[in-house]
Amino acid sequence: MFSPDEVPLSRGGTVIFDFSGPSHHTATDATGMGLYDSGSVGPGEPSTWFTFPAAGGYRFTCTPHPSMGGQVDVPMRVSPSSGSVKKRYSLVWSAISAPDGFVFDVQLKRPGHDWKDWRTGLTRRSASFKPNAGRGRYRFRARMRSLSGGQTFWSDPSVIHVR
Repeated sequence: MFSPDEVPLSRGGTVIFDFSGPSHHTATDATGMGLYDSGSVGPGEPSTWFTFPAAGGYRFTCTPHPSMGGQVDVPMRVSPSSGSVKKRYSLVWSAISAPDGFVFDVQLKRPGHDWKDWRTGLTRRSASFKPNAGRGRYRFRARMRSLSGGQTFWSDPSVIHVR
């Protein structure tokens, strides 16, 4: 098993996978994007790691033991977290610009509305936002996507309270 199996992490943070137990295991990306694969590692062999650049939910698994897995959760950052309708807000979904072959998608949930694509196919790591639906809670979530297939789950929502 992976312990913990849910890992909160900031954009650009690194997870180190240590291996123990009586058998060989892998730490393998399960998003379909092929981001990393430790290969078969035995107990006590060197650790492997991966740096998670952008917001999203990154599933991982152990190839020989598919019931073993977990998820790394990377949030967006919005700042400030509250302000007036005239304020410009900063949205950051990645620590870096999109690597070649990858893009970012950002969704917005305006007060009283459903989730909608705000920007898709982005290569930049951030943008500014000015509220356009009045007061209330504006929620944002993001994911990283490969142009050749596969993507993360949407990140947990980040909220701006507009008064």
